[in-house]
Amino acid sequence: MRLRGEVDLFTLPMLELALELLVDTAGDVTIELDGLAFIDVLGSRALARAAARLCSGGRRLRLRGASPQIRRMLNQLGWADLFEIPLPDLSARAATDGW
Repeated sequence: MRLRGEVDLFTLPMLELALELLVDTAGDVTIELDGLAFIDVLGSRALARAAARLCSGGRRLRLRGASPQIRRMLNQLGWADLFEIPLPDLSARAATDGW
């Protein structure tokens, strides 16, 4: 699944429905966040609840493309350990930035 734009009080019901469907599928779940401009605490809590349900079944919720702000918020809320959050690939950026 890929999140784009903003997740707030108005878009939360759509996110919760999509997460419910994903949790009911087999295997681990990956959510792409690179197009996400904003997510509020309610949206983060919905992700954490889905991750907790997956973890209870021996599965993982992977968040790809999580910005430093999202990673920081999940850490501050104490939910970061529920997710697999790969660090960004800095080698690709270094090649384009001339590092």
